[in-house]
Amino acid sequence: MSTTKFFPESGGAKKPSWRLLLLFLFSGFLLAILHKTGLLNPLQDAVLSITSPIQYGVSLASSSLHRAIAILEDIWHLREENERLKKELERLIVENIQLRELEVENKALRELLNFTQENPAFDYATARVVARVIGFDPSGFTRYVIINVGQKNGVLPGMAVVTERGLVGRVVSAYSSTSKVLLITDPSSSIGAYIEGGQATGMVEGTPEGSLVMRYIPIDANISVGEVVLTSGLGGTLPKGLVIGQVIEIEKKDYALFQEVRIKPSVDFDRLELVLVLKGFKPIVSGEESH
Repeated sequence: MSTTKFFPESGGAKKPSWRLLLLFLFSGFLLAILHKTGLLNPLQDAVLSITSPIQYGVSLASSSLHRAIAILEDIWHLREENERLKKELERLIVENIQLRELEVENKALRELLNFTQENPAFDYATARVVARVIGFDPSGFTRYVIINVGQKNGVLPGMAVVTERGLVGRVVSAYSSTSKVLLITDPSSSIGAYIEGGQATGMVEGTPEGSLVMRYIPIDANISVGEVVLTSGLGGTLPKGLVIGQVIEIEKKDYALFQEVRIKPSVDFDRLELVLVLKGFKPIVSGEESH
């Protein structure tokens, strides 16, 4: 009785033919012999002649790409370094300005200290100018500054305000922590004065232009350009001997009883920053002035 196969044989993967394997082995053996004997050299040269330009091109392109990437990286680093150096330069500029300002301030403080040591008779309050006012008010033209010391620092109306170079003005109003100082260049300012080295006396007054003029000098007084003008102390409003300025021009009029001189202030009011209030001298005042 014959047996019927209900299931067909499963189709597995075909194994490589032994003939094909033998062909591969023979080809490899043949190529080895040809290479050994040098018979493949012409073929290798031909292949190299074809592939060398391609390899060179690929190598050149790869090298150029690496160089381009390196250049871009260098540019990026240079930009970062440039930004860092710019910021460092800005910092150094600011620092240099601050150091110069500190140097100027230290020099001013040293000069003020020298002034106080040379004039030990006074008690001093060091102050900083916090505001300058040059303009008009209801009473006319006015020139004054605000300083950052006041009554709580012992400052009173009438006290003289100076720098190491000379007289700045007088306190006309003293508040709790600030004071108003009328400058000697204000038209309402009038100061008894004398010219050093002589007997010439007069009154130094401010002008609307911000300069100084000394009036009521006897006509026969002998005055020379360059002489120094100082406070006389007459009237008890200011100490004697504070420098006001220097004579720059002399004016005599025919048949006049008095002569006048123009004075250059010893203080540079445009660069006024640090001042001293002379607290040791108690001025004679008839009440708080209002300007």
